Amino acid sequence: MNFHAEVDELEKLKQEIAQEQSQLNEIKDDFSHLQNVVRFFEPYYELWTRIDDMMTKKNTWENSKLADIDADEVAQTIKESIRSLQKLQKDFGNQVSVQNILRSLQKEIKTLEGWKPTVEALCNTALQPRHWSKIKEVSGMSADEINFETATLYQVLDLKVSDVLPKLAEISENAKKEHRLEEMLKSMKREWESMNFEITTFRDTQIPILAGPKVEEMQQKLDEDVLISQTIRNSPAVLPLLEEARHWERTMMFTQETIEIWLRVQTNYLYLWPIFNSVSIQDEVKSLLDSDGFSTVDKAWRNIMQELKQDTLALNLDKIDNLETILKESNF
Repeated sequence: MNFHAEVDELEKLKQEIAQEQSQLNEIKDDFSHLQNVVRFFEPYYELWTRIDDMMTKKNTWENSKLADIDADEVAQTIKESIRSLQKLQKDFGNQVSVQNILRSLQKEIKTLEGWKPTVEALCNTALQPRHWSKIKEVSGMSADEINFETATLYQVLDLKVSDVLPKLAEISENAKKEHRLEEMLKSMKREWESMNFEITTFRDTQIPILAGPKVEEMQQKLDEDVLISQTIRNSPAVLPLLEEARHWERTMMFTQETIEIWLRVQTNYLYLWPIFNSVSIQDEVKSLLDSDGFSTVDKAWRNIMQELKQDTLALNLDKIDNLETILKESNF
């Protein structure tokens, strides 16, 4: 039975009766007896539902694998149970018949509080096989004695690992830090998996160029992600991810540097292109400039832009042959 749902239904019925009494000009009932019944039964309902909820969860957690237990839920249940117990003790006062039940509830809460350090240390989804190996080593347990990755909370509690809990908590906390770094890397990679260049044409020509707004967006993102990558790489918790972090940092810096020089080349190229392709420019002016050098740049530009059209993903810039060298040589 849901006590509060039942009360809500009675409240609706009360309002319907009151409306009918009003229409029939009858004396209205104040339904004070209903409110008295609700006030009387509400603490009992709170008591039994709190006990039922806590004992159901306690039994479930005891027989669950460590990885299936939410440590935050355990902590929240303890907090709510303590608050509820304090309220119930006040509501029932010195009623002897209820005090024994409240003492039993208090005892169960203390049991959960005793579990809490173990739960916080070992019920951690960030724990990886490397961490479990350390936990076994610290606990002094062999693989034959227990497999922490598949063990239930009851089995672990039975081992009485309280003596080494501080060391287990340290391993668990390090796992969380490593996990946060790993998630930061994954988040950046996911965002860049859909980051593509946009190509447009210069004025009314067919010359392909990088579209400004998209490149600006990439540059802003690169400024942020290069800094984040360096922060991750310098973190004391990065050791298990160090190679991955270094590789990603190099990727971000390469992409950033490549786009910067690409835009410089594009600016110079678009400035000189009208000069070398305008019939109105006098031959003597052209002779002062390196037309052969520009022809080389023009050809290189069109080639790299053609390759970019075939694969616009920003993370794949390193797949364009000699891109860095070509851009540096074209940056006149």
